[in-house]
Amino acid sequence: MRENKHDITVTTDELIKLRFGNSDVRLMSNKKILSSVTGSYGSRFRGRGLEFQEVRAYQPGDDIRNMDWRVTARTGKPHTKIFEEEREKPVFLVVDNSASMHFGSRVTFKSVVAAKAAAILAWSAAANHDRVGGIVYSDSSFNELRPQGGSRGVLRLLKQISQTQCDSVAASDSQASRLTDTFLHLRRVARPGSQVIILSDFFTLDDEAIRQTALLSRHNELVWIFIYDPLEATPPLPGSYSISDGNEISTLDTRNERFNREYRAHFRNKLDTITSTCRQYGIHFLSIMTNDDVAGALRQGLSRLPHRKVT
Repeated sequence: MRENKHDITVTTDELIKLRFGNSDVRLMSNKKILSSVTGSYGSRFRGRGLEFQEVRAYQPGDDIRNMDWRVTARTGKPHTKIFEEEREKPVFLVVDNSASMHFGSRVTFKSVVAAKAAAILAWSAAANHDRVGGIVYSDSSFNELRPQGGSRGVLRLLKQISQTQCDSVAASDSQASRLTDTFLHLRRVARPGSQVIILSDFFTLDDEAIRQTALLSRHNELVWIFIYDPLEATPPLPGSYSISDGNEISTLDTRNERFNREYRAHFRNKLDTITSTCRQYGIHFLSIMTNDDVAGALRQGLSRLPHRKVT
C-alpha cells in the first residue's frame, strides 16, 4: 500500500471540491440518478412525508383517515385536515469510521471512499433543497448532526467527517463498533419519510443490528452502500505476506488452496448476509470498491436501483 497521506485521510477542502464536477449525481425526484431511491415527495416515501396545512369542510372523496374529529364534534359538521407535500425531506448520511474501515490495498482507505461518497451525496441533497444531517462515528466517538438546509448543513457534516476520519486513523486504541448503537439512535431521531444512507463495510453486522434495521425500514427509505477492498474478496497471489491490524503482525499464506477457498467463501457469506437483508427489508443496495472512481460508482450503481412505490 502506498504511504501517500492523501490515500489514508481526506481534508474538508477535498470534500468541498466534490461539489463541482458531479452535478449529474443528483438526489432529485423524477430524475435519472436517485429517483429510484427517493421517488417523488409524499406518496413514494415511507411515512406520510406531509405537513399539516389547514382544516376545511369535508368533501366527497376526502380520505376519512384525515377527518378532524375535534372540529367535527365542535361544529356538528364533518371537517377534514388538509396536508401539503413537504418540499424538504431530511437526508441522514451515516458514515462509518470504525477500525475496519481504515484499510485499503488499492488507491485509498475504505474510510476515504465513504467520506467522498458521503460528500457527493450531501451536495446532491443540498442541490435538491433537502435538509442534510447525519451520524459520523468511530470506535471511540459518536457525532450526530441534525438535518439542516443549505450549504451550512453540508459544510458542518463534511467538517465532522474529515475530523473523525483523521482522528480515528491516528488513534491507537480500538473499542466496540457502534453499528447497532447507530441504528438504535436513528430510530429515535429519523422522522418518518427520511432518507437514511449508510456508508460502511458492515464488518460487525449482527442479528441485533439487522433487527434494528428492520424496524427503521418501516417508516424510512434506506440505502446501504457497501464499501470494500478487492483484497477482501480475493486473496493475493500465492505467497507469504506479513499483515497487521495496527497492533499485531501475523502472516498470511496464500499458497494453500484450501485456505484460499475459505477466504473467498468468507467474503461471499458476508456479502450474502448484506444483500439478503436488503432484499428482505426493501433496502436499496449498492457497492463501491476502494479502487473505483467514487462518483462513477455512485452514478452507475444508483441508476440501476428499481423504482418502488412505498405506501
